[in-house]
Amino acid sequence: MIKNDVKAKYNLIFIFFGWVLLPSIFYNALSILMSKYMLEWSGSAYFETGYLLFFLVPFIYIPIAMIFVWKKANNHQVTQGQKSWVLMLKVFMLLWVGSLIYYAGSYFLFRTADKFSPEDLVELSTSLNASLPQESAPYVLMTKATFKNSRLIFQYQITNKLKSELHLKTFVIGFKDALKNEVCHSKFTQKVLNSAFGVDYEYIDKNKSEIYIFNFNKEDCP
Repeated sequence: MIKNDVKAKYNLIFIFFGWVLLPSIFYNALSILMSKYMLEWSGSAYFETGYLLFFLVPFIYIPIAMIFVWKKANNHQVTQGQKSWVLMLKVFMLLWVGSLIYYAGSYFLFRTADKFSPEDLVELSTSLNASLPQESAPYVLMTKATFKNSRLIFQYQITNKLKSELHLKTFVIGFKDALKNEVCHSKFTQKVLNSAFGVDYEYIDKNKSEIYIFNFNKEDCP
């Protein structure tokens, strides 16, 4: 009896880790990766479709997993010790479904809204900062995203140069057209501009001294 009880508990642990915990960790890791490269990927023609498919995964997987885990958990209700594991699994599954509903509602409101609110951009900045710093090009490090004074600001660091070592006019010419093209063709930054907010790119040198700030507004993207 004791042997069977221990075996049943291990079966429940295996179900919990294999069907609930590990898939959740894996999906959250992919979510972080998508947040990390969202700005870079948002200009792709396949971004919207890919993001939608990624969003639909929990709606397909969680109901299937919940039915499977719920049935398995009910089959293991033999002793009081097992019942505590069953209760834990069921509570976790209910929380999982609750988070799915919240996630769906948040996504729906976020994707269907024509414009960003200041709160949206503060939340997006916070989410992006969780994956920073990251290298965007050789010797160029994206270090921070902030939203203040109605402007979304991305900070980049030139990691191998001091401001005094750069020719400012050449630097501006070299970056401005590429940044403007990125801003005007990214659906994300276009939505920011259409919300009556500005987009800034702040560059600092390896000692974190300001080099130049590129400012973009809706008028810059005809």
